[in-house]
Amino acid sequence: AVHAVETLGEVQEGQHVLVQAGASGSGNACVQVAKLLGAQVAATVGSPEKIAMVEAAGANLVINRAERNFADAVLDWTDGVGVDVVIDNIGGGVFEDNLRALKVAGIFVNFGLVGGMKATLSIRDLFFRQQQIRGSFMVSMHELKRGLAWRAEGKIRPFVDRTYPVRDVAEGHRYIDSR
Repeated sequence: AVHAVETLGEVQEGQHVLVQAGASGSGNACVQVAKLLGAQVAATVGSPEKIAMVEAAGANLVINRAERNFADAVLDWTDGVGVDVVIDNIGGGVFEDNLRALKVAGIFVNFGLVGGMKATLSIRDLFFRQQQIRGSFMVSMHELKRGLAWRAEGKIRPFVDRTYPVRDVAEGHRYIDSR
């Protein structure tokens, strides 16, 4: 989260940030890091039961993608301007709307592919809107230590959906596979 939000996303105080899949482990951490840096954060979820968890992480706006197009919601939230930074851990399926939600000269950071590995890119729009696309894969030791220090200080916290005893590891795997 530190690498995607702070280093690559260059998130700063007062900026507007969109985080995809805010109820996922990585998305939730990104919401918290962006808030810690002073950003206003919108986050997407896929169902109503996930909204409260993302609000608890600090999101200013939670968008249920099943009920509303997130790019439209973000553009309404920013009075048509778009967000400064999009943090995307989904990938192909939301790519075009991520860029639509991003303001002119905004930064798009991707670190996930669960929504697909391919997307359509309008080079013309990229050119005229001067948007930056960045990919995130690994974290530096400095970023890892920074995130762990924030965790130790209680500035960010993990959200645990459920736990399983070791004897029920197969059940835990079935739960993950069902999602």
